Amino acid sequence: MYNIKYQCPECNYKWYEIYSSPCDSECPECNLKNIQALTYKHLTKVETMKTVKSIKTLFNFTKKAQRPVLNYIRVDDDGMTATNVAWNIRLHNSYDLKQGFHKVDTLEYNVTSEVEDFPIINEDFVIKDTIKVSVVRLVDLLKYSSKDETRILLNSIAVSRGYLVACDGHTMKSYKIDDHKNDYVLPSDSIKFLIKVAKKFKETTLTLELNEDRLLVSTNDFTFSSHLINREYVKWESVQPKSFTHEITINNAPSFKEIKALLNERSYGVKFEIIEGYVNLKFPEYPDKNMRIGLSSSDLKMDIGLNYSYFERAVGKDKDIQFLFNSELSPLKINGAIIMPLKL
Repeated sequence: MYNIKYQCPECNYKWYEIYSSPCDSECPECNLKNIQALTYKHLTKVETMKTVKSIKTLFNFTKKAQRPVLNYIRVDDDGMTATNVAWNIRLHNSYDLKQGFHKVDTLEYNVTSEVEDFPIINEDFVIKDTIKVSVVRLVDLLKYSSKDETRILLNSIAVSRGYLVACDGHTMKSYKIDDHKNDYVLPSDSIKFLIKVAKKFKETTLTLELNEDRLLVSTNDFTFSSHLINREYVKWESVQPKSFTHEITINNAPSFKEIKALLNERSYGVKFEIIEGYVNLKFPEYPDKNMRIGLSSSDLKMDIGLNYSYFERAVGKDKDIQFLFNSELSPLKINGAIIMPLKL
């Protein structure tokens, strides 16, 4: 691969292109043809991979596109754009690439008619609501959205009733946000990609601009837009208890990895045995492997079944664990997340 510098003798416009070999080009400014390379550098394998990888890591979602045209990046004098129709990303930097279309995998310039039907992307729309959210919170919420692609409505993060919320039918997490006029359902795949771009450009807080059809996020480095899921979100508030009557202290919980061999592979179920002032982990298939993990009030006696992977999802890396509940079969609140119990 060669990094080739050109300068138009007619208008003096300068630009760079990446090709597999030095060749003549056309001025992207005045369209003068047959311009010879001014200079060119044979890129080492490391340099080539670094240049290509920095863009490919953002645009590799286009590889899944069924339409060949979507496997290209469109470059103009203000930046570069890629799309899979569901969402669009525009970087406000052309990286000195020639205006036109470049293949995602090599960045080579395209001169075929294959890109004639590249989608026209309109990022102008009427904004109905604006919400600020930290990238950390979006990352946390994604853990609670459904991974089942057939459950489209739950494969999302919702703006609902003053909260950002995600729910997969077994676990749920919500964060209070500023007032908003309408509710929205944001596809998880779009949010995953938005987080990826935000991390690359070291953005810690994002402003989500929304209307009934679209999400738009603009920063100094990129503009991202996505279609929304045009359906009413689940009535998640009805699942969350308004108050809790019991609280236990857990300070010695093992990791999921440490006890996975003791868990049923289908349910990952364990019992939190609360008895005589202590909290013990009991494994239904290994009754002799009990573990003491915390404390409770001496008069409380109860067994609560849980999927331990859900418990660890809620706890994360926190050492201080708030475990709130009402009864053996009512929803629990663990470090702010709602977890549905198991009947074991």
